[in-house]
Amino acid sequence: HLGFTLASDLSFDAHVSDICRRVAGQVFLLRRLSTKTRNRQILLRVYKAFIRPLLEYASPAWASLNQGQQEKLEKLQRRAIRIILNYDYMQPIVPADYDELNLPRLRARRNFATTCYCFKLYTGRLPRRSSILMPFVQRHEHNTRRADLMIPDIAYPTTRLLDRSPFLFCVKLLNLCPANLLLLTSVESFKNQLWRLHGELDLFEAT
Repeated sequence: HLGFTLASDLSFDAHVSDICRRVAGQVFLLRRLSTKTRNRQILLRVYKAFIRPLLEYASPAWASLNQGQQEKLEKLQRRAIRIILNYDYMQPIVPADYDELNLPRLRARRNFATTCYCFKLYTGRLPRRSSILMPFVQRHEHNTRRADLMIPDIAYPTTRLLDRSPFLFCVKLLNLCPANLLLLTSVESFKNQLWRLHGELDLFEAT
């Protein structure tokens, strides 16, 4: 459905498998291209333009993946990194390799996109039909460092399974942001500050 694979049990296994199937073919073509040119910047541009978009299409709808699903996608990015850096197929990829190519991990990019989506929802920038899922600030009677964002009429998740529900997950990500970011009026300013804070504070490492 519009590039998104829906399963009867509402899991993302089928969607992730479909992504992996399509991306594996593109990574194979990237390897073929690497036999014609060893220019790292060209290979990196091809990856960013034609392969990574397949790994991220509509990601706010399915960003709340479990560890196994995340690893399947990240494995494909590591395979592409080996090709770009001309590594052996079994060469381990370390954080320095991501830094050398300035490639964030896919989870960080998915969580970033999802948080920006939730910010638009929170500030009323999405279509009116989405307003029923608009988060609101849950005030506590006792003193806390900050208020939590909630979604109306949806109970606070008490199980890990419910915690990975897409809309609850996006609110969880928004709650990780410093409170002053929610006061911004510009989406562009929110994106810029959020990405900077992500790099400095590893905002999405615990999700």
